[in-house]
Amino acid sequence: MRYPFTEQADAATSARPASWTSVAFVDDVFRHAFWPAKEFFYELLAAPLQAVLGRPMPQSIRRQMWQNGTLGNSTATPLPRGPETQWLAEFRQLTAESRRLLEPYIDPAALHICYEPSPGLLGFLDEIGATYIDIRLSPIRFLPDVVLALSSNSPIIRAALSRIGLPRYEIGAEATKLAAAFRHRDRYTPQANIPRRAGAQVVVVGQTASDASIIAGDRFFHFRDASDILQQTLQGKHVLYLRHPSASDAHIRSETDLLRSFYPALEVTTANSYDLLCCDQHLEFLGISSGLLQEAAFFGRQATSLLPPICPLAFDDDVYDTKGYTQVTFDTFMDPQFWRCLFGQADVTARDSLRGMTPNQLRELHNVWWGYPAHKIKPNDFTRTLTGDMRPELERVYGATRFVLDIISGQQPSLVSDDITNRGWQWPSGGVVRLQADGIITRNDRRAGTWRRLALAEPAYFLLWDEGFWIDFVRYGGNGRLVCHNNIGGQFSVNEA
Repeated sequence: MRYPFTEQADAATSARPASWTSVAFVDDVFRHAFWPAKEFFYELLAAPLQAVLGRPMPQSIRRQMWQNGTLGNSTATPLPRGPETQWLAEFRQLTAESRRLLEPYIDPAALHICYEPSPGLLGFLDEIGATYIDIRLSPIRFLPDVVLALSSNSPIIRAALSRIGLPRYEIGAEATKLAAAFRHRDRYTPQANIPRRAGAQVVVVGQTASDASIIAGDRFFHFRDASDILQQTLQGKHVLYLRHPSASDAHIRSETDLLRSFYPALEVTTANSYDLLCCDQHLEFLGISSGLLQEAAFFGRQATSLLPPICPLAFDDDVYDTKGYTQVTFDTFMDPQFWRCLFGQADVTARDSLRGMTPNQLRELHNVWWGYPAHKIKPNDFTRTLTGDMRPELERVYGATRFVLDIISGQQPSLVSDDITNRGWQWPSGGVVRLQADGIITRNDRRAGTWRRLALAEPAYFLLWDEGFWIDFVRYGGNGRLVCHNNIGGQFSVNEA
């Protein structure tokens, strides 16, 4: 494969000496969480940087400190190590002790390549006059592959990046294609879990309890810190909660309990985030700080972020912000000519482009997928041909499941009114669901499946749906809410209609 910079490189300019003749890899060495992800990128860069500088790359400063015993388990070493609170305390500014331990490994004449560094580390490098490139995975994750986001404290590097980075319109065009494809499918065959209510709806994007993107001052910012803003913003709107895939159950409960105090009919959605961005429905998005909120703008969605993004985007049509991050494709990131441009050895002769991007290359290498596959890979004629017709086998397993449930549940008593059967339920996938006396489930007064009640002290039901081979186990959770989980491990709640 040929890359834009290789195709148009000016051989005469490639002979210029580099502005930096050595490289160092450094990040928040006193935070041990996620260190394999950092080393992954340093190891990737060894090949293109060796091609530029003509010699092998050194080990990361983290590994050097490990080998020298500065980072380790020795009780004699005054090492700032331990829980997230230690990293949080140094996030904005390194302590004097951390600076003392780190300084012998920093060469101010080298170019320091940092993966997801903290402001405290970057401030330290600025103070001692060291040049750095800050590298992150871009928050724009709906493209054919994950792309990189880069920033620097060097005017030379920033100028090169501003002429190389992906253009805004190409990213917007990709969002347009995804949205058009999803809506085309949804208009023929309505997709599951899309909120189809009339009126204003807002999706509250959940967060984890601790993350660099939600640090405010010396602590982690949570929804309870913005109760007044939330209550005002959500007023008069139907509220959906989209859980963070890495959040603990306890943290999810704390977020949903707070939201229910403003809006008791809160709907916990299991919809795919990109399905929500692409659908026809008028949805707003609100969160603390999330890449999804940055992506929303490319889909024409209104999004409110309670904190500024940790990776603000920079494009060629902006007044270039020294704190903004330029987006580049993985193929460009691995191209020696790209690094020659950053090192000042070559002129920039081409802008990066999504055209010709190798799909899912970095996703597969780094195993970072988020919600992209569930949105992108939906059943169609092509996938059915690849996998064969699984429906007969699914029907056999589903029939066996029904048979076993009939034995377990035993003879069904005549339906008595209880907290589940005496009312209608607004199901997340749309429609009002009721359990009829004859064992039939209806959705909007049309048959949708069958139910079986278990012989337990508290009412509990198996719901066996006719479409999609879904089986839900349902209990009453109080306050007009069902607590449910399904046959693939999904957990969700349903509110009274």
